[in-house]
Amino acid sequence: MAKLFRNVLSSKQFGFVDFEPYAPSNNLPNAFVGQPVVNANSQVDFVVALQLPLDQINTIMSERTGLGETGETILVGQDKLMRSDARLATATHTVAASFANPNTGKVDTDATRESLAGKTGYKILSDYRQEQVLSAYEPVKIFDTTWSVIAKMDEKEAFAPVTQFQRQMVLLAIVVTIGVVLLGLFIARLLAQPILRIANTITQIATNRDLTLTVPVESRDETGTMAAALNQMLKVIHNAFGLVSNAANGVATNASDVAQRASANRDRAQAEEKQALTVAETIAEMGTTAGQVAQSSEVQKQAADKSAIIIGQLLQSMEAVGTSAAAQNKEVSTTMDRVAEMGQTGAKVVETAQAQGKVVVQVTDSVNQMIQAVDDVNKAVLQATEYGRSVLQAAEKAVAQ
Repeated sequence: MAKLFRNVLSSKQFGFVDFEPYAPSNNLPNAFVGQPVVNANSQVDFVVALQLPLDQINTIMSERTGLGETGETILVGQDKLMRSDARLATATHTVAASFANPNTGKVDTDATRESLAGKTGYKILSDYRQEQVLSAYEPVKIFDTTWSVIAKMDEKEAFAPVTQFQRQMVLLAIVVTIGVVLLGLFIARLLAQPILRIANTITQIATNRDLTLTVPVESRDETGTMAAALNQMLKVIHNAFGLVSNAANGVATNASDVAQRASANRDRAQAEEKQALTVAETIAEMGTTAGQVAQSSEVQKQAADKSAIIIGQLLQSMEAVGTSAAAQNKEVSTTMDRVAEMGQTGAKVVETAQAQGKVVVQVTDSVNQMIQAVDDVNKAVLQATEYGRSVLQAAEKAVAQ
């Protein structure tokens, strides 16, 4: 009070003294305001002073609408001591307790420091209880001083609706997801059943090769349209396979005929080839035989030549024999003349000579026949030689072709 009075008298203006221990009130913290009454001479006649009622301040600050169970609003002065009673720590953080024991009653938090520095904000931080709280703070101008007003709530309670909402959303999401999955499965089953039937029909067609199977058309939607289109396609394929089968049978029949003809031509060609080989072998053998005949003809010719020489020699001998026989005949005649007179002995000699003459004549005839035979052999040899030469020439031409 004295401090307020001095300030007002010196300034002659409204004055304010912040909370501090006041001896007349048993050193309980008090705050005062004073207004000077100035006369016409600008002199202070008296000062009207008023003690700030702490109860009124606490009543205002105890408004907890929307703050839940752990929420509260407090005032903190420049000395970081309480300017209103805290609801959650009455033993240490009332105005009286904080001034009585500043070490335990101070509110030295980020919110206090920033708001006393003139900043406004909100954040999650630790409060004077070292609990995580969602805190909103702002500086408050009280006459010529600044206090900090802080509204806070425990983080768990502040975010409990959010947490509850998250849980509800998660639960709702799970329920919706399950519902969507079940609905999707139901719809998928509705959509899949016709498709599965189509797939089963296609599988049966692929397994049994039965193109007469069809897919039942049970609806007029896209699946039914697809089933009808598949049936039409299967019908076209079945008809096409029928045409292809008939054409294949015709081709098979023609191919069989062609194969038979080809087989006959092949057999004929093989027979002609064998015949040609036989002719070639025959011609080759004829060529060889002709060569041998030619060689044999040459040998026969040489033998005939030798025979002619021998026959010539034989003729010469025969002529000599004839000459000798003529001489003998002459001698026989002479002898007969000489021995005519000899009687029977002479007659025998004559007979013997005549017999020898007959033998000589026979020998002469035989020699003549031999000469004729030699001539015939020579002619045959010449003919055989010519025939062998012609055959050899024909063989050489056949071999050359």
